[in-house]
Amino acid sequence: IRAYDPIAKLPKSFSDVRVFPDKFSALDGSDALIILTEWDEFRCNDPRPFLERMKRPVIIDGVQILESGVRQDPHITYVAMGIPVTQRP
Repeated sequence: IRAYDPIAKLPKSFSDVRVFPDKFSALDGSDALIILTEWDEFRCNDPRPFLERMKRPVIIDGVQILESGVRQDPHITYVAMGIPVTQRP
């Protein structure tokens, strides 16, 4: 598990979690991204960081913070919590 959180400090018992210094370096080589925080830092409309860094971008947006440029990119599998896939923008 690769993680980024600018504030949280993980307990030492989370030894299988590798914490990265910035949001995009945590994406390098990843299979999926789960966003669970509604901070402005995570707002994004540009799909390039996901396409360039992730193996095959699968994004689960738990707070619906990513914008249409990412949501509608045909190369990204985007799932917004609370929105059925049939209603995806």
